[in-house]
Amino acid sequence: MPRGPATIPVLRIGKHRDGRNPGVLIQAQDHAREWVPATTSLESAERLVHNYRSDRETKKIVDNTDIFFILSNNPDGANYSFYNFASQRRNMTNHCADDNADPARRNSWGVDLNRNYRVGSAHDGYSGGSNSCISDTYQGPEKLSEPESKNIIWLVEKYSNIKFMMSVHSNGGQLFWQPGAYIADGRITTPRPPLGDEAFYWQSAARILSQVKAHRQTVVTPENVGGSSDVLYSSAGNVREDLYYTYGIYAFGWEVGGSVYNPATGNWQGGSFQPAWVGNPDLVSGHSETMEYANGIMEMFRIAADWGKDHQKPTSQLVPGGGKYPGPVDVRFETSEPATIYYTTDGSRPTLDSPRYAATEFREPGRVFHVTETTTFHWFSVDSAGNIEQNYDPSKNDRRNNYRTATITIAQQ
Repeated sequence: MPRGPATIPVLRIGKHRDGRNPGVLIQAQDHAREWVPATTSLESAERLVHNYRSDRETKKIVDNTDIFFILSNNPDGANYSFYNFASQRRNMTNHCADDNADPARRNSWGVDLNRNYRVGSAHDGYSGGSNSCISDTYQGPEKLSEPESKNIIWLVEKYSNIKFMMSVHSNGGQLFWQPGAYIADGRITTPRPPLGDEAFYWQSAARILSQVKAHRQTVVTPENVGGSSDVLYSSAGNVREDLYYTYGIYAFGWEVGGSVYNPATGNWQGGSFQPAWVGNPDLVSGHSETMEYANGIMEMFRIAADWGKDHQKPTSQLVPGGGKYPGPVDVRFETSEPATIYYTTDGSRPTLDSPRYAATEFREPGRVFHVTETTTFHWFSVDSAGNIEQNYDPSKNDRRNNYRTATITIAQQ
């Protein structure tokens, strides 16, 4: 390998590569030892190009999305993992001083690229990143110190139509999103997404995982789906949080290669970073993992295409609704699709600065309001594509006031 900078290519696939269609970024192999994510992403790209003229569903994806692939975001680390030290996780940049900088310590060098971003960083006290230059989770000397992470920020800023992102890792089978980091003392997470975004993540996950299962019945269990700080652990300074909180991109993380049940032994066969490429197609192999998780990535492209064509306004209601009640009553909001509700109870018109209807806890539905006195709710809902209920414009104070309203009247005893 030549010494010096390595160019990281980006494959861009789409009939219209001019920003009109929603963009999807697939980023693989931040961690060098994770080999299957690169083959999974390459297989997805191959399907788009090879099947475009022969498969109607593939043609719809390519015609209606703008897809960016980074097949390996850590080329120097990946090369070192392939040929020198299979367990290499980080890039090969040496930020060490003194004895740790000796070439004999090269297996311990490098920055964990998925700890080098700006949101929920260990530099700000979040758990999961290290200040030690020889730690496998070394966050780097500062945020965005590495060209590999700077590249990602450059890409999403240059191509603002990127609205979806999947960071592909291995192994374990988990599918996750925000919040992804927490401060250990009090377990204070980065901000939780609005309930509407969470519902959209869950809806998308169900679609993605159904396509993984379609290949050979691999099932990702419920405890392995959700916010990554709940599903996995705190990963301070990860790419997903930066893209979601800074740019509003729906950013997923994926640990491909979960355990597979072996009926011959009655045991579960665990995945690995570098599984044998071929083998029993019903058990763990690099080829089987590549094919089934490429199915899931293809479904993510369909989700983005559907999102781009979504012009349907959401609807919402207060349940059990306005009216007279003999005593205190519990009410909640329901929506026709994943949507975020902004509401007021003080008689003012709702805006995007109003309180958002929130969930109670992780994996729980929206909160319940215990109404003990006559209260009027004003609200509107916004879906994941930005469609606002009843064409309400929260930025304008006009006479129509076509937001939703309901009054809960509590009878006097």
